Amino acid sequence: MYYGYLVGFGYMLLLLVVSEELTQYRLVPKEIVRKVLHMLIGFEYLVLYHFFGASWQIVVIPATFVVFNTLLFRFKWFETMDRGKGEHAGVIYYAVSITALSFVTACLPQFLYPFGVGVFCLSFGDCAAALMGRYLRPRIRIMGDKTLWGMVGCYVFSFAAQLLLAWILRFSIDWGAVAVLSAVACLCEVSIGKGLDNIAVPVWCALFAYGFYFQPHLLPLFALVFAGYLLFAVTYTAKAFTLPAAILAGLMLIAVGDLGGWGAFTLILSSYAVVFVIDKICGVINTKRTGERRFHRARSVAQIWQNGLPAFACLVLFYFSPYPAFILGFGVAVGESMVDSIASAVGSLSTKPPVDIISHRKVYPTKSGGITLLGTLGGCIASLLVPLIVGAFGGYDWTLILVFVWQIGGMLLDSVLGSLLQVRYRCAVCSEIVDSPIHCGRPGERIGGISWMTNGNVNLFTNSITTASLVGLLLVVALIN
Repeated sequence: MYYGYLVGFGYMLLLLVVSEELTQYRLVPKEIVRKVLHMLIGFEYLVLYHFFGASWQIVVIPATFVVFNTLLFRFKWFETMDRGKGEHAGVIYYAVSITALSFVTACLPQFLYPFGVGVFCLSFGDCAAALMGRYLRPRIRIMGDKTLWGMVGCYVFSFAAQLLLAWILRFSIDWGAVAVLSAVACLCEVSIGKGLDNIAVPVWCALFAYGFYFQPHLLPLFALVFAGYLLFAVTYTAKAFTLPAAILAGLMLIAVGDLGGWGAFTLILSSYAVVFVIDKICGVINTKRTGERRFHRARSVAQIWQNGLPAFACLVLFYFSPYPAFILGFGVAVGESMVDSIASAVGSLSTKPPVDIISHRKVYPTKSGGITLLGTLGGCIASLLVPLIVGAFGGYDWTLILVFVWQIGGMLLDSVLGSLLQVRYRCAVCSEIVDSPIHCGRPGERIGGISWMTNGNVNLFTNSITTASLVGLLLVVALIN
């Protein structure tokens, strides 16, 4: 056991000294040295595996390096650890995640091999993602500084790392598990930045490996929670949601899957993915066309509740009283929010100015109640998604026609309420008509609407009316029949 400490600490010290010498004398670019060091550190797991197994001794070396790496990061004792611009505490997160997994292994001996899978996927996959994303062209960005080549490298090297680990430890290979775990590593790596992927990759890969190899009945639970995590990570990293709103959205997705099953889960996740992708595409097109990049304010917790409360209420009612009307109401609530968002995004591409749905006069693109033919058509096409998904899980019948029609009705009702009731301000600086009392850093002049009828409340009212009317109609039909 003492030899284990000697080999473990000695190996890490050797890596640091060699990498520092290479960096000091500029023999190899520093970023390459850093990432190769990152990869080679992963072989420390083999030392832990061979000398300590699933005993409590396995925690000592990783825990020591949490303290050591914190000091290195804080005082910059080694140039290799200095990232320069854009510096983050990834080196600390690496040690923290390995320590956490070693602690779980000490409590649960079955976790010893999944622990290794997490370490190897991180050390090999992250190294390949960083270097291929940095040096291979063209650099097609996926999210933040994450690139398509980085994703490819992470997947391929995570796959190879699992095969290498299985070969070293004489562990039987499950090719399906290897493929899925590589995808998990890839999604974790691309979905979050600032070094936090050094926690996400090993933890999620280890959990899924534990499910695949030892506890298959836990895989649905892991998949559901992982989807909630991804929604949180993507929305926060993309600055689509504030941190509290991203956390709430992730938790709500998990609750939806638990209450409504895989059909409801697929519906809400698909609708968000469609909105996210179309909004990004329309944003890129507008940027190339106008040369100006539009920034959307991150959605708040209040906005998440205003858009999601009717759908969540329908799902709770369906859980306790499984009438089809409630799940269809859930579909319409999700669909109406999706359709309205897509209509706004697609409408921004229109070459003609929007017109007010009530007065039919041309209005500013930012004025509530303004609609375009292109945006309306985009919303109508998007309305097909919810009936298709609901039908795929529950069967196709005439009620899905109502779901389709009610979504379009909700989209138009949102514009009507926005035109008639939503509060509007004129900016004191740029004279633009907006729905926020503060614009360009100064309070604006209220020029119409009800003071408390914000865009979020219009969305809540619209969604509630649309959902309640459909559920009520279906319940009446069910009682008559």
